[in-house]
Amino acid sequence: MFVPPRFRSVTFDGGHVPQFNGTAWWLAVGWSMQQVQGLAAQSSGVNYKDTPAFKDEMQYYEKWLSTAPEPTRARAMALNGKAWALATYGIDLADAERLSQESLMIVRGSAEKRDESGSVVREEANDMDTLAYIQMQTRKMSEALENLKAAAQKVRGHEANFNAVIFRYALAQFAAGQRDEAIRNLRLALDSGYVPSHEMYLLREHIEGEFLTNLERLMSKNLPTSAPPPATCPSSQASAPIKAR
Repeated sequence: MFVPPRFRSVTFDGGHVPQFNGTAWWLAVGWSMQQVQGLAAQSSGVNYKDTPAFKDEMQYYEKWLSTAPEPTRARAMALNGKAWALATYGIDLADAERLSQESLMIVRGSAEKRDESGSVVREEANDMDTLAYIQMQTRKMSEALENLKAAAQKVRGHEANFNAVIFRYALAQFAAGQRDEAIRNLRLALDSGYVPSHEMYLLREHIEGEFLTNLERLMSKNLPTSAPPPATCPSSQASAPIKAR
């Protein structure tokens, strides 16, 4: 599993926004919303499909899919992986949704769903989370809300997955006007240690008002109390951050 870089307690040198030269900077963990807004402006018009990191990731999943042509759980994992990669780049979302739905269909039709380990149930929740994330970006918020609600119920008790799902569920709830429940679930996710990354960029139009205020407060609270003064980040070329699922 690849782990993205973390930028905690970082400020921009002199207020100047660093240039990341076409890298998917939003996959890193720890940007504030103010930083995201500044970095998003410089990303406008950049075709990330042409970047080596994106091409390499797509090639990886295409190779995996070529080794699993039958509707097995291995193929479902490859389909979901590619769909998630597209979703976290915000690229080819119609294709991402098709891949996610195919994966979900395989998982739901698997005879192994009856195994006692619960692994297939978690895979179904993972697929529903991926599909919902795509739907949130394509303005299908009511569908996303239902998928996230079901996914959160399925992964409850599995904290690593639950915290990420409950954060996206909270944001979908807020967008749907369920403000009290949204803020409660936001606190649950961040108090449990989740730090949003790509959502801050790809779903930034929904992160506003009371949700944004609480998000910034909770993220600030999670900074180490013994942390040194914020470092400065001079304008420079950075290596492309890579996501973890």
